[in-house]
Amino acid sequence: MKQLIILLLSIIAPVVVMAQMQRSLEIDAQSFAPVQQGALTGVAIDKIQPDHSKRPCARIKLRINRMSRADIDQLSVKIVGGNIALMRREVATEGNGLILEMTAKEQTRFYLHHDKYGDSNEVTLNLEGNKEYRLNAELSVQQSIIINGGVEGAEIYLDGEYKGITNSAAELTMEGITMGSHKVRVVHGSAVTERDIEVTTTSIHFRVEVNTAQSQPQWVVLQVEPKEATVTIDKKMYIPDTQGIVELLLPNDTYSYTISAKDYYTESSTFVVAGTKLQSSISLRPAHGWLSTPESEILHGAAVFVDDENIGTAPIKEYKLASGQHRVRMIQKYYEVYEQNITIDDGVTFTLSPTLVADYVNVTLDAGTSCDIYANNQLLGTSPWSGKLSQGSYIFETRKEGHSSMQLSQTLTREPMNQQFTLPAPTPIYGTITVRSTPSLAHVLIDGKEIGTTPLTENIIIGKHKLSIVADGYTTYEKEIVVTKGGSEEISVPLKARSVAAVAQTPTSSSSGNARKNAYKVGDYYDDGTKQGIVFYVDATGQHGKIVSLDQVEKQWCSSAQFDKGIVVGASSESDGKANTDKVMSRSDSAEYSAFVWCRAKGKDWYLPAIDELKLLLLDSSVHEAVNRTLKKHRGDALFSIGEHKCYWPSTEYNEFCAWGVYMIDGGTDYLNKNYYRYVRAVSAF
Repeated sequence: MKQLIILLLSIIAPVVVMAQMQRSLEIDAQSFAPVQQGALTGVAIDKIQPDHSKRPCARIKLRINRMSRADIDQLSVKIVGGNIALMRREVATEGNGLILEMTAKEQTRFYLHHDKYGDSNEVTLNLEGNKEYRLNAELSVQQSIIINGGVEGAEIYLDGEYKGITNSAAELTMEGITMGSHKVRVVHGSAVTERDIEVTTTSIHFRVEVNTAQSQPQWVVLQVEPKEATVTIDKKMYIPDTQGIVELLLPNDTYSYTISAKDYYTESSTFVVAGTKLQSSISLRPAHGWLSTPESEILHGAAVFVDDENIGTAPIKEYKLASGQHRVRMIQKYYEVYEQNITIDDGVTFTLSPTLVADYVNVTLDAGTSCDIYANNQLLGTSPWSGKLSQGSYIFETRKEGHSSMQLSQTLTREPMNQQFTLPAPTPIYGTITVRSTPSLAHVLIDGKEIGTTPLTENIIIGKHKLSIVADGYTTYEKEIVVTKGGSEEISVPLKARSVAAVAQTPTSSSSGNARKNAYKVGDYYDDGTKQGIVFYVDATGQHGKIVSLDQVEKQWCSSAQFDKGIVVGASSESDGKANTDKVMSRSDSAEYSAFVWCRAKGKDWYLPAIDELKLLLLDSSVHEAVNRTLKKHRGDALFSIGEHKCYWPSTEYNEFCAWGVYMIDGGTDYLNKNYYRYVRAVSAF
């Protein structure tokens, strides 16, 4: 029985050892070189035949170390990629190797395959036709080994290369290790053990244990200021939490750290973890100061640039800047650009109080009639207009619907400070209409103004007009007409006689329009005979709500002269534009507030909307779309859409110099100077 056991062991042991051994086939691309043949390198002595497509081929003498001729004969050549033909593959008559002939290309890729040893690595060779090359390969014998580090989770390095960590049995198995000498390094926390080993067919299990008593990690807690600083420990970066704290569990060792933050001096040093918790607070020294500008009527709203970066508008409050030299530039409308070099000291506020040099002229422009006035294609307002303009060259233009625009070129200089110019008025452009009716002698009205009785032929300013034909006892005929330049339109209308009951009925204001007793909804057209508009708000009954005007204009919230006085008018309501408008229009100087005057001119119940009313109209997409659809249908001025570089005035005041504005570029609100020209829309309740 004992002899049988010994016999079995003698059979099994070699099998186990062989199972742990591995072989791999490796082509050495570095050995690739032309064969020296006489005086010419690489030129074959015997002719190399071309491939099937008559392309030149190259010859490779492949020497394979540690492989028998029988195994070499079982090798196959695997071409990678197309368009390459293998024309010859035979075992060399002398030595261990193969002779290969294949299509010569600059990028020839192939590898070897053996059923027993698997695939070799792939090589890429630069082959030239009719040349001979040498190339080496080798069958390597490799072994599986086991390292026992004495503890679970230890890092194992072989010849400086990380191989893995030990398992619950404190072991790590490594495959494909070549025979011979190697250096093993085992790391667990701060504990390290190194040992030289010799791998043979029988020596495969090695014990390289670490001292676990030295490997217990410790907590390191660093609290930094400023809290947004970055912490780097041994070249690894950490981001503090919202309290500026970094918590780490580190092995006992010495560590280098760097703490840095924008506009602070960087601090670098070392700390030692030595068996106990380490806690430290580190505050960086500021490498910055601050820039401020005072509150000033002239400076208010000026764009401020530091080193060509826009940091906002004046007044600037405690803007943080890195210590050192900076170039500050301030740009204010109607003043020369101001520039100054400043020096910011650590932890100190620099207050910049520049004196701006005026670069404007007080200009009055009058065309002698009501029309829009433009300067260099930018709307200034309606004639007569007074305000500030920077010195320079201008093309002043008067515009009016249905009229030819007129221009005046003028160069403005700083002196004299007050200048007045008379502009040529726009000239009307006419078309002709002929109106007949049955019966004759009916009254003809254009836009509500009588121009005569039928039949008649009149010159009418071009554009859209409302034609009305009125005769006692007949239904009034109404039609929207478009008069074109040089056009001649003939209109012949048989008027319809009204019934006796209709004639006897006393007309009311509501019967002249389309006002109704049924409910309104947002987007409806409203016309009660006294006012027209588009519904943008209704109450729960639908009987009451608010309408917006069909038209819009660009106006100042107040005149430049009034702006210079810095007056608070008390238009503070954010939801009641009528109350704001009533306050302004009750002032003795109400004529200086053109946006309010334009709205109230439509009627006593028309007003400039408050900011919340304007936001509902402009920023609620469903309201905005419904109103614009109806405006288009009735040929009104469309509301500007989000994304357009436009701004509307509400009636809500911000302070003595500014009022709120609604910006369509992003749907935001902000305050701006009251003397700016912005778009105005009138609102009325029903």
